[in-house]
Amino acid sequence: MSNFFRTQQSPIQQQPQVQPQQSLPVVRVRVSSVSGIEYNPCCAYLNIVKGISGPVQIEAIAGTGHHFIREWWLSHYAEIQEQIRATQSRFEVYDQIKGFWVKAVQYGLNKTIERCNQDGFNLSEQDYLFLENSLLEGSLREATIEAFGADSRRQFLIDYSVPNGMILEGPFSCQVPFPNRILEVTAHPDLFFIAGSDYVVYDYKSGVPPNLNVWVHPYHKLQLDGYSFVLNANGIKVPLGVVFYTQDFTMFRVRPVKLELNRFYSALCLVNEWFDGKVPEFERKYVCGRCAEFVKEECKKVFRW
Repeated sequence: MSNFFRTQQSPIQQQPQVQPQQSLPVVRVRVSSVSGIEYNPCCAYLNIVKGISGPVQIEAIAGTGHHFIREWWLSHYAEIQEQIRATQSRFEVYDQIKGFWVKAVQYGLNKTIERCNQDGFNLSEQDYLFLENSLLEGSLREATIEAFGADSRRQFLIDYSVPNGMILEGPFSCQVPFPNRILEVTAHPDLFFIAGSDYVVYDYKSGVPPNLNVWVHPYHKLQLDGYSFVLNANGIKVPLGVVFYTQDFTMFRVRPVKLELNRFYSALCLVNEWFDGKVPEFERKYVCGRCAEFVKEECKKVFRW
C-alpha cells in the first residue's frame, strides 16, 4: 500500500461528532476527488482547488449502470425469492434467473440514460452501444456462472436475506475544521451494511483490476478510507472495506482491505495546504494521456511543463 501520506491523528477519530467554528469559510470536497491524490496529485489539485476536470468518461457512466442493476435486484428480492421458491425444475430456475437479469439490465440502462439527461451529458450512438454492451456482458457472465449450479443457486436465492442496515449509494457528509477553513467532506458509498458486529463498505470498480501483488489500487483504497472516515463521523464505525472489480474474472474479484481513518485525514491535511497556496510537485508521469486538451493546457500553465 502506498506511503504517499504522513500519518496524522484525526480529530474525527477522537470526537465522532465534530462541532466546528461556524465563522470559518466552508469548502466542500468529495471523497472521490480526494482519492485521486494517490493516482495523479496534479489532476486532483486542478479538480479540487481550481474546479477543473475533464468530461465524464463513458466507463464511469457504465459503472453507474451497474449500480442501478444492483438497485433493481435489491428492490425486487422478495418477489424473486417467491417466484424461485415456487419453481422446482433447474431449467425453469435458470430461465427465471436470465429473465431477472434482463429486467435488471433494462432498468439499469433506462436509469443511466435518465441520469445522463439530468446531468446534461449527451450520449452518442457509440456511447450508448458501449453502455448497453457493458451492462449486458456483465449480466450474461453472471447468468452463465449461475447456469453451472442452478440447483445450488436456487437454494441460495431462497435462503439468502438482504443484510441488516444495508444502504445503497446513501449520501453522507461531515465537517473537518482547520485553522483557516472548514472542509465539508461529502461521500456516496456504493454500498454498506452490517456483517456480524461490524459494518462493511463496498466499492464497485469497472476499470482494469490490479495484479494480486498490489491487491487493491492505492487510490481505490483511499476512497474506501474516506468513506470510513465520513461514516465514522456520523457515528458508524466501518473497519473493513471491499473493492469489487467487475472486470476481474478470477476468484479474486472481491478484495477486502482493512481501512485507515488517519490515512484519509492526512490526505485532507494536504488538500487544506493546497487551499493555503501550496502546489503539488510536478513529475512527467502525472501527464495523463486520457485528459481532455483543456485540462492539459491548464496543467501546463499551473505546473509549467
